[in-house]
Amino acid sequence: MSSTTTALEQEALQALDAALKIIPDAAKPEYLEALRIAPALVFAESDPMQFLRYVNYNPGAAALELIKYWKTRVTLFGSERAFRPLTLTGNGAFNARDIALIRSGLLSHLPCDTLGRSVVVVNPALRTDEDL
Repeated sequence: MSSTTTALEQEALQALDAALKIIPDAAKPEYLEALRIAPALVFAESDPMQFLRYVNYNPGAAALELIKYWKTRVTLFGSERAFRPLTLTGNGAFNARDIALIRSGLLSHLPCDTLGRSVVVVNPALRTDEDL
């Protein structure tokens, strides 16, 4: 936790940790695998505070979202690459085809909207049959 974490945020993080412990291991295998293989990555790329803020500090809902995040990563990247960082180096979760697609301009990440949400634009003119 950073020194800027407030007492209320610390309380929320503790409540999230308690909520995660209540959920049976069988319901969170991808999350547990991520913690086992890359604990620093779990915090860096799935910061618990972001999940708490997303669900208005509901620890049970944040726990479910965090578990869903890691399940989705495994679905998208496979168990071999899901626990690597989301970098464009070729050594992370993205493979060479993913990186080429990202660099093609087909998808563009714009500045966040006024509510702080990410905005992604798809340029269909740059799509190829290989992208499907």
